[in-house]
Amino acid sequence: MLTVGIKYCGGCMATYDRVAACAEIRGRCPDVRWEYAKEGVCYDELLLIQGCVRRCASCGNLIARHGTVTVCGLQDVPRAAKAILQMAARSGRPDETEPPPQGENK
Repeated sequence: MLTVGIKYCGGCMATYDRVAACAEIRGRCPDVRWEYAKEGVCYDELLLIQGCVRRCASCGNLIARHGTVTVCGLQDVPRAAKAILQMAARSGRPDETEPPPQGENK
């Protein structure tokens, strides 16, 4: 299962409801594990929710195997959801925290 770390900007000049935008993306990608991004954790992808086009929030101390999807407004929601769904379809790897199916030795 693809794991996406979420990072929000500080919201000082937000021009849209960032929480609602993130909820919409999460709703369009139900087979993804979502976490609030933390330093030192490696995510498959990062979702960076910027409040405006200034894009002042940084993800420099966060780690993602496959890159970052950035949202700067509601118009970016469909593109962001599509990018995450495409990565989830490509990853197709078993969840590393789940034990292997019965009968398999690792």
